[in-house]
Amino acid sequence: MKKVTTITPCYNGVKYLNQCWESIKNQTIGVENMECIFVDDCSTDGTWDMILEIERECPENVIAVQLPENRRQGGARNEALSFASGEYLQFLDQDDWLEPTALEELYALAKESDADIIQFDYVHPEGKSEYDNFCRSNYEFEFTDVADRKDMLSSGLMVCSHHNHFYRRALWEKTGSHFPEHMVYEEPLFDYPMYFKAKKILVSTKQLYNMRSHAESSTETLLASHLEDHPKVQKMLLEFLKTMPGVMETYGEEIEFYFLWSYYLETVINAGCGGTLSLECFLAMQKEVKSSFPDYMENKYINELGPNILRVLQTVNKKVSTKEEMNLLTQNLADEYYGG
Repeated sequence: MKKVTTITPCYNGVKYLNQCWESIKNQTIGVENMECIFVDDCSTDGTWDMILEIERECPENVIAVQLPENRRQGGARNEALSFASGEYLQFLDQDDWLEPTALEELYALAKESDADIIQFDYVHPEGKSEYDNFCRSNYEFEFTDVADRKDMLSSGLMVCSHHNHFYRRALWEKTGSHFPEHMVYEEPLFDYPMYFKAKKILVSTKQLYNMRSHAESSTETLLASHLEDHPKVQKMLLEFLKTMPGVMETYGEEIEFYFLWSYYLETVINAGCGGTLSLECFLAMQKEVKSSFPDYMENKYINELGPNILRVLQTVNKKVSTKEEMNLLTQNLADEYYGG
């Protein structure tokens, strides 16, 4: 068994894929200890030819997969996971790159601590981002009882993101989670269910992943225009959690808080900052919150929040009749949220 499987979904990646591959094959853990899966998601440039060249360079360690139809990054990662056999999993986007010692450090830390997930830091080297340096301290979550997991779920330290997590593959297989396909904002459906199965999670301040920001990146061009995918994925996640025995019954208040924040608050605030949200979607979100969590304002975590956040959540019950009213509401809420 290889120590680490790296998974890289690719779409029209000729411009950046070589740097990504160089950062993988030059890992100090040794490419011979890695299984490197590249999935071409119906590219229209020479990406598939580049992937075949990479496979020819390291045929014992590279798996090249070409999809017959475009499934976006989530679908490409799902396909790669069907081939994965390494002890740990690491996702790497085609336009990003790893620090040379990243996988060696993560693997050693995972083995030493027996961690199921390591969340580490990342940077945007071509331009500072508000998300840089978000792992401000090292932390260890070891779950010996329900209270320990509740503390982790309510801590705000864990995020749902694929690129800065190092996963034990056996944990993913045990959980059975997956990425939604043909969508963006896809990570929560894969990540969040594993937080209920992990026995130990580490948070590390190590900056091991470099994220490129550029005009062609899906992060830059798709998130605002596909904002309605955000609540759709969170709704899919809620339905998945309902299939996990005992999860909703044991951690209902923590899940309710997460859902209110991710499904409703984040979507509303992003709409107020320029994301595309229809009136129909907004009204459906209001209805869903009231249906799934009718007593949400009694949640103990909500009562600990500041007034600017409470004002956002209270709009679940606000009557909105036109797109103009919704736009004005979300813009005002976003201004208050960031101003408060």
